[in-house]
Amino acid sequence: MIPVFVISLKDSYNRRKHIEKHLKELGLNFEWFDAINGSKLAPAEIKDLVDEAKLKKDPFFLSPGAIGCQLSHYYLYKEIIKRNLQYALILEDDIIMEKNFVPCIDKLAASLNTNEIIAIYYQSKKPLKIISSTKKQIDKNYSTYTPLDYVQPISTGAYMISRGACESLVKIILPVHWTADSWRDYHNEGGFESLRCIYPRPVDATDATSTLQYKNQDWKFNLKKFIDRYKIFPVYHILLQRRKKLRQKMMVIEMVP
Repeated sequence: MIPVFVISLKDSYNRRKHIEKHLKELGLNFEWFDAINGSKLAPAEIKDLVDEAKLKKDPFFLSPGAIGCQLSHYYLYKEIIKRNLQYALILEDDIIMEKNFVPCIDKLAASLNTNEIIAIYYQSKKPLKIISSTKKQIDKNYSTYTPLDYVQPISTGAYMISRGACESLVKIILPVHWTADSWRDYHNEGGFESLRCIYPRPVDATDATSTLQYKNQDWKFNLKKFIDRYKIFPVYHILLQRRKKLRQKMMVIEMVP
């Protein structure tokens, strides 16, 4: 079975409990990879690890949480290289995987090119256009397709990556100047050769509040965490419904020739 890593903040007890229970029910062995908490990085670390000009220009997306997310994936790429793994399945701790996808994982790995990423969970702000003629059948349930524009698929919730892509990415990620799921930007910089999306999408996400805090709005982020933690009625349920609607809106697929 392909190596499986779950990126998770060490103190995210509820999220870790969820993903551990879920993956055990699927019979999927995995290894924890402790995420970097960007909000705890010292100013000197930020200065060393982040592109200062980019941070000043675009602080909205290069928030502490986004920086921590990118560094977490970066250090995992380095670990994959260090262990001489040919590929790995990378998951974040808020995903839900279809049981019938598990037997497909090794087949998907066998189809992976030497410098490639396959997005297993992905979203798109607009209907995601995937090219029908690029279809590669993986098994009777799932196929992969090339997106028309690499800028569309976003999320690092679940993806497969080759060693070659890890090697290319670690050369260009630092100093951090993009978010972890800026696939088009990294592709343009030579971070990997190709990107495919598996369809139908076999992975979904929970409606839990993201731990990434992409926006620099500490009080709003902390308030949402507080509401989630204590499930404060009725705000908690309203937030769940809003996240569900937003997620569904970002999961529309459009086939193009």
